[in-house]
Amino acid sequence: MDQFNLGDKGEFESSWNCTGRYSRIALNELIKIFLGEYKSSIIEYEKIISNDGKLVGNEKIAMIRLLSEMIYSLVFSRNLINKNYAKDKYSNSSLSISFKNETDFFIRGNLDLNRKLKINSFGDWQKIILKEMISNFTEEIKKTLEDKIITEEEANSLCKTIDSMLIQILEVFYKLSYENLLR
Repeated sequence: MDQFNLGDKGEFESSWNCTGRYSRIALNELIKIFLGEYKSSIIEYEKIISNDGKLVGNEKIAMIRLLSEMIYSLVFSRNLINKNYAKDKYSNSSLSISFKNETDFFIRGNLDLNRKLKINSFGDWQKIILKEMISNFTEEIKKTLEDKIITEEEANSLCKTIDSMLIQILEVFYKLSYENLLR
């Protein structure tokens, strides 16, 4: 991530560069990468917390990097689904993703600043909220791919699910990067 600007009313704009790692990967591989990064984040978090119980310094940076990788894989998954199956028709009024080129993209949206994270711990968020979202996402993917065809309706639904996960991950990314989410 190059920049993350958050306005007084929760509107945000962030610019990202992923150095081409995800730009030419198939959808199933992007999803595997995302799920792998999620599992890695759980393992990494458990190691960090077992030391002193705090998420600070290099440990916090490591978690931010893992969240970034999750964001990259989701954004590129969403982009592939939107381009190839939703015929570039999917749009979301609360989240917008636009690509500058194959590797650089912008995410614009709104984080509800009045809404507090339901859980004040990164670990609890990861194990409860994100775990449930990922479980729902994997079930949706399995159901969608049963017939090996992704319809436009299914593509729109997948994009919507990905957007929900992105908003959650971006909120925690912001809190880890700029606020005091310490455990």
